[in-house]
Amino acid sequence: MKTTSTIACLALSLVAATLLGCDGDEERSGTNEAQRTLSRDDLRRYPPGSPERAALEWWRDLQFQNAGGAHERYAEDAAPPLEDLARQVSIAASSFVGIPEIVDVSKDGELATVYMQISPPGSSAPPRNLSVNLVEDDGEWLIRDNLLVEQAVNRVARIRAQQQDSEPE
Repeated sequence: MKTTSTIACLALSLVAATLLGCDGDEERSGTNEAQRTLSRDDLRRYPPGSPERAALEWWRDLQFQNAGGAHERYAEDAAPPLEDLARQVSIAASSFVGIPEIVDVSKDGELATVYMQISPPGSSAPPRNLSVNLVEDDGEWLIRDNLLVEQAVNRVARIRAQQQDSEPE
């Protein structure tokens, strides 16, 4: 009788875990489909000092609207003024939701480009293709332009303008 109750409890626990989506794989990987921000585990998948890790650390700072942290990840001649970057990050924050998938890295001496795809959680839209350009300076990979943030700001501005144009007066 005791064995039957134990088996019944285990079976019930397994059913509950399955219904709740807790199959264990997500816990081990540190990511799942619904995750909206990069975790430390996501960053650890890439070695420190790699272009991939540098690009994802910058992306994570943008996700958390940490303009100061993101600003430190730019090459000196590529960094926008901190106040401008803070404004851009607050405008374009929604563009940096989700976990980017790195699909390729191109390195040529001290230059690198990290190619990524991003599918915002819960979106049925096809993945967006992105690239982050980096330069190596004293062994550290730094962002070498602000194009991705500027593109995100422009996209948000276009959407807002379209919404205003479609509102009845």
